[in-house]
This record gives sequence, C-alpha cells and structure tokens, in this order.
Amino acid sequence: MAAQAYDFGVARGHHPEDIARAQTILLWSRNPVYTNMHLVRFINQARQKGAEVILIDPLKSASAGIAGQHIPVKPGSDGALALGMCKVIIENGWEDAGFLARHVVGFPAFRDYLNGLSLDTVQTITGVDAARLQRLAESYACGGPSSIVVGYGLQRYANGGNTVRCIDALGALTGNIGISGGGVNYANKYVAHYLRGELAASEHAVGNRRVFSLPRFSEFLETADEPPIQAVVITKANPLVQMPDTNRAVAAFDAVDFKVVIDMFMTDTARHADIVLPCTSILEEEDIIATSMFSPCLNYSRPAVQPPAGIIGEFEFFRRLAKKKWGWPDIPTSTRLNISNGR
Repeated sequence: MAAQAYDFGVARGHHPEDIARAQTILLWSRNPVYTNMHLVRFINQARQKGAEVILIDPLKSASAGIAGQHIPVKPGSDGALALGMCKVIIENGWEDAGFLARHVVGFPAFRDYLNGLSLDTVQTITGVDAARLQRLAESYACGGPSSIVVGYGLQRYANGGNTVRCIDALGALTGNIGISGGGVNYANKYVAHYLRGELAASEHAVGNRRVFSLPRFSEFLETADEPPIQAVVITKANPLVQMPDTNRAVAAFDAVDFKVVIDMFMTDTARHADIVLPCTSILEEEDIIATSMFSPCLNYSRPAVQPPAGIIGEFEFFRRLAKKKWGWPDIPTSTRLNISNGR
C-alpha cells in the first residue's frame, strides 16, 4: 500500500465488478478461488466475453482452473518479471506514449535503466524463458484493457514494496491506469479513512507506541527493549505461518512470557498461546462491514445465529477489559443499528 500511495497517491483498486470489463487479466500471486470467491464471479464474466486470464504464481494454485495459462515464477522474483515485461513492451513499441507524456514522471530514466537490463538475467532470476516472457508482455500490452490483481503474499518479501512498484510500472507504461477494465488492483482504500470514529476517539489514551515492519515480526520480538516484550495479544491472525523463516517466528513467539490469542479457530499460532479466547464470527454479529482490500461498498450484516452463551466479539472484549482495568467511562459501546425504509 505504501508503494501504491507513492506511485498513485493512494492505494485504490477498481470496483470488483469492473474486472468483468477487462480483456486480459493477470492474477499475480493471487488465488481468488480459495481467498476471494466473490471476485471469481466477475473473472468468469470476463472469460465468457473472451478475456484471457493468466496466473503468475510460484505454485499452480486452484485458480489455475480459471486461467488459460500459468506462469511459474520463482518466489521473490516477481519484480524482475515485471521489469522484464516492461523492457519487452518498450522494445516492441507497445507502450502508451500519450499516457506517459501526460501522467508519468521519470520515464526517460526508467527506460535507460531497462536498457541496461539483460533479458537473459531476467530469465535466470525468474525462471521464465524469453519466449514465454515475450508472449506474456504482448498479451498484457496489446490485449487491453488489461487488469492486474495483485496478491497480498508479495508484501511478505523484503523487496515487497519495490516489487509492487515494478508491477505498477506495467500499468502506467501501457496506459492501463484510470480506465475501465484496467488498474493494478491491490487494495481498495475508498471508504476506510471515513471509518475511524472509534479509533480516533481512543487514540488520545495511548501513552507509548512502538511500530515495526510486519515481515520483521520475529526480529522485533527478539530485540525490542525498554521494555522487552513480555506479553503478546493476537486477534484473529495467524502470524506464525505468514512470516519469513517459520522456525524463527515460532521460537521468538514461544520465548515471550505470556501469549493470548483471540480467534474462532485453533490456528497454528493459537496452539502456541498460553490462553486461547474464543470469539464470535461475522455470522453471530450485527455490524456494518467495510473492507479496505476488496470492495468500496458498505454492507450491513445481520446476525444469522446467536453465539453460544458467554462468547463475545473481540471489540466488545477489549471495551469491557478497558473499562474494568482502567475504569474509562468514555469507551464506545457496542453499535446498535436501526434499519428502516430499506436504508
């Protein structure tokens, strides 16, 4: 998201329905068949209208079933693949000169850099041969409008930000930015900044704050001092299987004195916790749902079932804990919504 904010001003993906208007779709390390089923409907609509779908992923995931071809790129080399595609596009004159002139800063320097990049080097780094690279670049540049859907796993590498910037460059180079059926779609930050009410209302209570880069989760637990980390609380997350060097992450986590996991499932991380607190699922809660990663829409969620006795959501848990521990009278209460007249 930082990379896209640098390139575009903010990380804003297209509305999910817009992908149905694409003629070429690159699923770049994204596996929507397993992780984004709502998007699959619109990908299939595009396919029915003749769109080409290409999966770029080290693994042949389930989404290969909705793709016409699979490009097996070496892990961590996606940025090199994107730069190689950019080089092929420029060498063949497939770039959008008008878009570059109107909207792109620094293109001559970028072109000079690519002139010094050998496609043999790209092939060695990525494992993608020259002929396949040529066809991939041509499909994306000449089969527009072209949409790239970027998977979140790319950010788990040390070079994740620059990788996304290289992929962003593909969109800009071919004029697939700001057009229907195009875009480099990673996140969708349309409504998130409007929904900070409860967060903003409680920020004044934070006395001390430390931040760290998420891929450096293990290093932070090992080296943080003044004071060292003595407790970890994790809510609905499973970092032990998402961080680089799983063994190091497990060891760093186990070394912390007190570990609490709040989750609906006994995840790998929960198995290493001292206390596991069950919580409600989305099917047991009334709420307004927004996502910064997929859709720009707000959705009202009505409970489908009642939770078991004594089970509450993590928001309510922290609200009650804060009130009991510190006696704060101004902690927001759980939201109750009145829906009428279909609005």
